[in-house]
Amino acid sequence: MFKIWMFCALLAGLFLTVALPASASMTGVEWLTRMEQMQATKGLPPSRHIRTQGAIEALDVGPGTINIFHLELRSPDGSIWMPAMHMVFHVTSRDLLNGLKPGDHIHFIVGRHRGAVMITHIDKIL
Repeated sequence: MFKIWMFCALLAGLFLTVALPASASMTGVEWLTRMEQMQATKGLPPSRHIRTQGAIEALDVGPGTINIFHLELRSPDGSIWMPAMHMVFHVTSRDLLNGLKPGDHIHFIVGRHRGAVMITHIDKIL
């Protein structure tokens, strides 16, 4: 009986390895990043985006996070509101962090993606 059970488990494991798409081997952060990028390309209504500015305090390309001191955030539809503060944001694409460093002043756009307020676009202020 044990041999039959082990054979079935092995067979199921082989089936899952072949049947699952390549995205199944991603880490949680990679999967979330891909989902956020797909969602960002679909776009959100303009009433759910906020364009504001801030200063970069720290960034970490690995998980795709950026610590910013930002001005008050308030979306036109009222779905997002935050006072001016220091805050860590996730970005919808790690590529947004290229060329940025602590101390840079930026304009950026945030929107709600999968329940989280995330940065969808960044422009460095020269």
